Amino acid sequence: MTEPPATGPSPSRVPRTVAPKVGSVAAAALLSLGVLSLALTPARGDHDMWWHLKTGRLIVESGWQLPHQDPFTYGSEGVVWHNHEWLAQIIMFGVFRAGEAIAQRAGLPHAAEQAGVWMLVSAKALVLLAAFGVVARTIARDGVCPILACLVALMAALASRWSIHCRPPVITYLFLAIQIHVLLRDWPLRHPGAGVLAALFHFALWSNLHGGWLAGLVVLGCWVAGEAMAVIIRHRGVRAAWDDRRLRVHALFFAAALAGTLVNPSGWRLYELTWRVMSADDLIRLIPEMQPPPLPEHWPFAVMGSLAIAVLLLWFWHREIVTPAMALAVLFFGWQAMSHARHVPLFAIVAAVPAARFLQGVNVALTQGERSRRAAAVMLAALLALALFIPFGLTGKPIVTAGGLVWAPHAPRNAAWLRGFGYEPTAYPADTCDFLLLAETPGRLWTNLNIGGYMIWRLSPEPHRVYTDSRFDVHGDSRQRVEASINGVGPDGGVPDPAWAQVLRGLGVNTVTLEKPTPLVRALWRSPDWAPVHEWTAPGHPWPDGTMTFIRVTPGNSEAIARARRLAERMGALPLPPPGESERAD
Repeated sequence: MTEPPATGPSPSRVPRTVAPKVGSVAAAALLSLGVLSLALTPARGDHDMWWHLKTGRLIVESGWQLPHQDPFTYGSEGVVWHNHEWLAQIIMFGVFRAGEAIAQRAGLPHAAEQAGVWMLVSAKALVLLAAFGVVARTIARDGVCPILACLVALMAALASRWSIHCRPPVITYLFLAIQIHVLLRDWPLRHPGAGVLAALFHFALWSNLHGGWLAGLVVLGCWVAGEAMAVIIRHRGVRAAWDDRRLRVHALFFAAALAGTLVNPSGWRLYELTWRVMSADDLIRLIPEMQPPPLPEHWPFAVMGSLAIAVLLLWFWHREIVTPAMALAVLFFGWQAMSHARHVPLFAIVAAVPAARFLQGVNVALTQGERSRRAAAVMLAALLALALFIPFGLTGKPIVTAGGLVWAPHAPRNAAWLRGFGYEPTAYPADTCDFLLLAETPGRLWTNLNIGGYMIWRLSPEPHRVYTDSRFDVHGDSRQRVEASINGVGPDGGVPDPAWAQVLRGLGVNTVTLEKPTPLVRALWRSPDWAPVHEWTAPGHPWPDGTMTFIRVTPGNSEAIARARRLAERMGALPLPPPGESERAD
């Protein structure tokens, strides 16, 4: 290895170890196979994907007109909908429709929906592969051994695996990885004019695809603040910052990006939407992905977090390994990831380069003093842990169930994707939706927030709109608070609000379809004002994995109740009492 110059390594590069070409190819293959293994699995429990698809279909079939009000729910009638993901939804529906067309041409119309989602899962996998491929490329171009670059990028992908659904956020992962690559390559400094135009276009496109553009602005803000800190530290004065070219270019880059975010149908209101969502306390309490990431399910995040902490500590020994801009970005996104599980992928992408620099730094540290040798020992231990954890993570993931911690392997789900499954049929209440359509159940439909997205796909806007779903940017948290309170699944869940009957009556609800573990199910079963008409249990699953449907008992609904029960009997889906409940007299 070539000795570093006496003045020390460049802040943007760490001395590089020569890696065998075959090892680099093998590491790249491992990264590709690892990301594809994580991503190529049938959709399961992701209900948001369905309302994104339905919105894309609505926009396309309405002549590319964006809906100005929410057409899918009656809980938000009259509320203006600033849809900031409209372009991603059109793309998603286009990919879905391509899969449908392939199935229909193959003479498999019954499998068209599966084929559409299969194509969507495949497209998602390619986007994720591109995102973490860019991460690996960024690390390698930064002077890090290509093998280590692929291993760190793979660990970042493992840390992100809880948030790699068929949704617009995966586009943000790619855009953020590209932005960091551009910044670390100093491309804006070498091409300032083109850099400004690229920033404007990049953020204009991003702001019409997903709300993660805000993460990109934060990164640029960290770069501007970091450059200012570096100049002030170097020249021991604030005045010098105004004359620094790097700082001026990055500030101009930030201003262009800021202008780009306004090129969307909602304009400046995107900022208002972001504030509304992030300031909703009930959002954090009701949505698991908005809560802190639980361990041990998120152990890859713990590994990446440990590396990031080590990087920040090592900054006091080797300040060339991490710049002030990197340190600020790692600190911010680390804080966000510790607060909200959905932000773990953003942290993993931002922290990947400094984490790789930290591990690569062993080549420098071993040639220096005793203090650096101690730091090198820490680096080697982290590298060993990385090598041990990756095979463990690729085989599956631990999940918490009612029975405790269980291991969920990836291979069976990858095999299901290879057999043509785009989603797991037992994970969505398709039979329940078929029943609601065939039985022509009356009145407004009340359901769970969790399954609202799939119900929108199958039933909304006609014949049934739902009360609410997980679009907090549309509903705010007031509707979700009502839904959680009535169903008995809120932060103080377990018992439905005593006023549930009056609330449902006031909303004009005549049909209720709920996931069976919902506390309101038992209240409806005991109530003489509601008739149970249908029950669905996912094949091969325990009783709680399913839904139960009730119709309000009124003279006007008597025929609908009789019709629904006859249909349920033919389907073999007449409701049975929930565990611990007795048979109903009716």
